[in-house]
Amino acid sequence: GGGEGADGFSLAGTSVANTSMVVPNLRSVPTTPSVSCDLIFHNNSEVRVKCFWADTRGKEVEYFCLAPNLTRQMSSAAGHCWVVRSERTDELMCSLTAGTEEEQTVYIGTLTKELTKQRKEAKKRAELRRRKAAAKARTEGGLHPNLVGSVATGESPATGKVSGASR
Repeated sequence: GGGEGADGFSLAGTSVANTSMVVPNLRSVPTTPSVSCDLIFHNNSEVRVKCFWADTRGKEVEYFCLAPNLTRQMSSAAGHCWVVRSERTDELMCSLTAGTEEEQTVYIGTLTKELTKQRKEAKKRAELRRRKAAAKARTEGGLHPNLVGSVATGESPATGKVSGASR
């Protein structure tokens, strides 16, 4: 499963396969004899991701992109290393080594630094809009018309009749 990484950010991928943080020599070390498996990648994040196979020398070979909320099944082999990065920033979202189970699921989706930053900026913009709206309401001299109480016209609220009027 996932958990807190050494840098305080939670691991982005959790799977039946062994997920790990980036290590300098992230590479595939196939089992002997070879054990084939299927990996099912679920992109639960809010960003498009690129999925790479890390060859036996650690070179990342791009295999496919995956849009948010989509799933892709990929044939692999035990000991093969996969790396998932944000398409826009190349930020690492998860890495894993395929195990010997026939079918293994990889969940991509914990908040990344990129997404956390986007959310902070959106919150700031919303706060600024609220402040501007409040300042505008004050300078226009009052509350929104729907918030103003009934105006004193001399009408009785119960009957709608004007008091003191002669028939």
